[in-house]
This record gives sequence, structure tokens and C-alpha cells, in this order.
Amino acid sequence: MYRYQLEKANDWFYFYGVDDNHYPHNMQQLPEVAETFFPEITKQPLKIVNGKLVNSPMAFPDNGIIFLNTAGSTYYSQTIYQIGHELCHFYINANMVDVHLRPNMFWFEETLCEISSHLFLDEYMKRLGWDNKVQSMPYDSYSQFLLSEQFIQPFNTKALFLAYSQEIEYLKNHSTDRLKNSYVAKILLPIFRQLPSLLQEARKLRNIYSISDFETFLNAWADCVSQEHKSAIREIKENLLLL
Repeated sequence: MYRYQLEKANDWFYFYGVDDNHYPHNMQQLPEVAETFFPEITKQPLKIVNGKLVNSPMAFPDNGIIFLNTAGSTYYSQTIYQIGHELCHFYINANMVDVHLRPNMFWFEETLCEISSHLFLDEYMKRLGWDNKVQSMPYDSYSQFLLSEQFIQPFNTKALFLAYSQEIEYLKNHSTDRLKNSYVAKILLPIFRQLPSLLQEARKLRNIYSISDFETFLNAWADCVSQEHKSAIREIKENLLLL
């Protein structure tokens, strides 16, 4: 296994070579991009291991480690997509023991971390562009690909605001349903693209997952955030109630 220390980060290391992966050049920009969305995150020690060591990408904030699992023709974009998602979990650092004890609103964190993935892809495309000589899917194309019909499952998002509706109870009990989370993420992504600093407020969610009513949950989040972000949370509610 190979490793190198990421520049402009306090104590971040990237490990790769568990499989026949390409040299991950785009990791060099990770600390600066991560700081764009999650201020001071690079002050927390972190090891990123890219290889088939677990069944899926996973973050263990308390242990300071993230596992990725990327390979194939989309390797470069897939790596940024996965790290954008897992760094979001790393930043929020929810109490996972509590999350797994009872049904709750953790699915919304999964949705926000899906949004984080696309914001990371956006930022990489903006900063680096794409070399067409690289035989891999560009960052912006990969984002569009993952928001296409085959990767989302539309449903009645208005029902999320109805107490004990089938939709909200399902997501409380199946927080990692990627197709449904991606559908909600697709609806909300324009809000975050317009105001990416809203993602910084995601950390404040970790203390309110036990709230059982979705509208009350969003209102509690709005009470916690800075003034400049309150209107964006109102827009989240409005967009989900439109469909």
C-alpha cells in the first residue's frame, strides 16, 4: 500500500494501491476544496484509505479514518464523489450509536452528504477543468450521470411533512436508500449551488435527529443556523412541498 501526506493539511494522509488504481493526482487539491465547504476540517487528523477493504465507502470520524472504494473508467471522478460524501459525514460527526438505536432523521444527513458529493465535483471542475486526454468521465459529466433517472427514485416529497406517512417512516428506517436520497438531493441541489456555505450548517443537525416530525426537524435546524441561511431552509421546505 502506498501513501502520501496531503499538502496544506495538518495531518492528512492518503493511502492507495490496495488494488491496481491509478496514481490519484487529484487528491493534491483535496485540502483546499474541503476547506471551501467545511472550514477548519483539515485541522482534524485524517487517514483516507482507497481500496476494497470494506463493502462500501464509510467514514469513522472518531477514529479519524475514511474508506473509499473506487476503480474503473470513472476512477478520478468517482474518488471525488465518494470523498465529498464521506467528508460530509466526517465533518458532521453524528453519534452513530444513537443513530442506530431508533428510527430518526439521519436520512437527511445522507441526503446532504449526497449534495456534498456534487458540490465537490462542481468545485473540482471549476478549479481544474478536465484534460480530455484522460480516459475517464469528467467531473461535471459524472455528476449529471448520477442525477439521471437510473440513479434516482421519484416519490411524493409532500408526504414527508405528514406525520407517520409511509414516505417519512420508510426513510427513518432506511436512511441509506441511495435512490430516494438522491432524488431529494437533486431537488435541493440548486439551493446549495446558489449558497454552498449552507453546507457548513449541516454539523448542527447531529443534535436533533431524534425529532420525529420532519417539519419540526427543519424548523429546529433553522433556529440553529446563522441569519444568512435561514431563508435557504425555508426554500428547502418550499421545494419539497411543490412536488
